Amino acid sequence: MNDLTNSQTAILAGGCFWGMEEIIRAIPGVAKTTVGYTGGKTPDPDYEAVCTGKTGHAEAIEVMFDPAQLSYETLLDFFFRMHDPTTLNRPARRHRNAISLGDFSTPATSRNKPPRA
Repeated sequence: MNDLTNSQTAILAGGCFWGMEEIIRAIPGVAKTTVGYTGGKTPDPDYEAVCTGKTGHAEAIEVMFDPAQLSYETLLDFFFRMHDPTTLNRPARRHRNAISLGDFSTPATSRNKPPRA
């Protein structure tokens, strides 16, 4: 999907964003993914700040998808097959669970690009 005009956006946090992004970007109907952070109190944190656990952010991915090809419910089915929400803060607090329908432009989220490991 090249035209993102009719796309929907979801924020998914469920562990290391690099691993989640790799799996989710391969789902038919996913147009674009962006890694970042969600749920914190510090504006625009960087990777090092998030790693301290003091910002309150979780690693997350923003998923833009075509609802004509992929429903929000089906996207969540994929998410819950790869992530067990009962695994609290593993291996670190920044790897906790969060789901929202929206994008990284909301106040508690950040697009700051973390360094690629």
